[in-house]
Amino acid sequence: MDAPRPIPWFVWIAAALFFVAVIAVYVYGSITSPLSEPDEARYAELAREMVVSGDWVTPHLNSVKYFEKPPLVYWSSAVAFAAFGISELSARLPSLLSAIATVALTVWLAARMYGGATALIALPIISIGPLFGILAQTLVLDMTLTWLTTLAVAALSSVTDCETTLVSPVRISTL
Repeated sequence: MDAPRPIPWFVWIAAALFFVAVIAVYVYGSITSPLSEPDEARYAELAREMVVSGDWVTPHLNSVKYFEKPPLVYWSSAVAFAAFGISELSARLPSLLSAIATVALTVWLAARMYGGATALIALPIISIGPLFGILAQTLVLDMTLTWLTTLAVAALSSVTDCETTLVSPVRISTL
């Protein structure tokens, strides 16, 4: 059986340009649309109140303690508010960065597990998927959860050192 041919460098350059274009579309969508009701506005208000009150431990919504969801996204948006000012883009920055990291990790995992050709196929599949694109431009907890789950899979892949096959239960049990 012949070894797979290496992918030419210009294909990787084209993939990188495609990735940059996807990032530009995500950023444009994050800037141009107002926060939607009820979730985006609620999460942005929680982050804004953290910055204004200085209480980063207890989330408040309209001065009432709000423990309905894990605070990681609120903290991330509050850090973006403190660094870049209060705006729609700052509020959505955690989701936007999580989406970019998820795409990059997915392409890396595909290249590591199945080769460069599969990674080049995975790039447009994940990045231009309608739901993924919408969630990348929306302040919801789902994109951060997706990124952290992908990060866990990448860590597991690194630990088990799988290069061409999926992780098997036998290999995991040897950890």
